[in-house]
Amino acid sequence: MASRLDDLFSAESLRQNWQRQVEPDNTPLSITLNLAIHAKYQNLQHLLVKKYIDISCLSVNFDELTEAINQAYPLEGDDLAVEAKDQEGLVSLLEQLEALVWALNLSKGEL
Repeated sequence: MASRLDDLFSAESLRQNWQRQVEPDNTPLSITLNLAIHAKYQNLQHLLVKKYIDISCLSVNFDELTEAINQAYPLEGDDLAVEAKDQEGLVSLLEQLEALVWALNLSKGEL
């Protein structure tokens, strides 16, 4: 066992690892974050569609929320900074969606 560890941590073995060229990830962090936000939002939509048979009452909220997310967290472009007013608008739309989902739960007799 000791000889295997000696082989793994030998100077020659470590030198080979140090000399490897590491290619930088060219994807900006903000694009990765924005992709994650869009994925979470799509997952939310999927869960709501799966739970409720008729969510037509939420379609207007989904349209507004989709537009707000696309504007605040774009997947393309140079200007990827989220402004405070965009965040406040998103929070407000999410709160409206939460209230409607709560009302749907009440109508189904769930609480």
